[in-house]
Amino acid sequence: MKPQNIGAALAALLLLAACEDYGRVTQTQVDPGYSPDELGYAGGDKAILTTLIHGNPSDVAADRFAEQVLTSMNRVQVGASLKFGPDAGPGGRPMYKVVMVFNPETQVIDSELCAAQIPPSQPFKEDVTVRAAYCRGGRAMSGAIGTIEAEDAAKPDRMDRFIRDLTVTLFPTHRPS
Repeated sequence: MKPQNIGAALAALLLLAACEDYGRVTQTQVDPGYSPDELGYAGGDKAILTTLIHGNPSDVAADRFAEQVLTSMNRVQVGASLKFGPDAGPGGRPMYKVVMVFNPETQVIDSELCAAQIPPSQPFKEDVTVRAAYCRGGRAMSGAIGTIEAEDAAKPDRMDRFIRDLTVTLFPTHRPS
């Protein structure tokens, strides 16, 4: 192998290893009815999408943890000026929401999150997991699952990046093929 190829391969390997520090996020599904153009409507008059956060894998109070998650999510541009908040308030569209559960005790699928079938959370040991769904009515329009090592989740910059990656994955920019 040529020296420049070895250098490129080593750089790619180091980049992949560095990504692990920010966790792993995978899209679980995108409903054929999902449309990124609908996101502006989903936020209602104030462009706030209700985001329900269950579980708390951190050592801060639950409301503070939820605030940190929402801050990370709001650093991602999703739809026309769409923001995430605990309640869309007056003028919001209650049929649209994001539901997230951290460290669920049992496996859960996107449609269960949208139907408010939220399993209890468990304390984390080695990894922090999160399952998220974007819902229209009781139907999951998209979903994502992520895992980050507990040691990395305790670092604010890495947890922020993990939540942003999860948000981007939850809201693909194209309709499914």
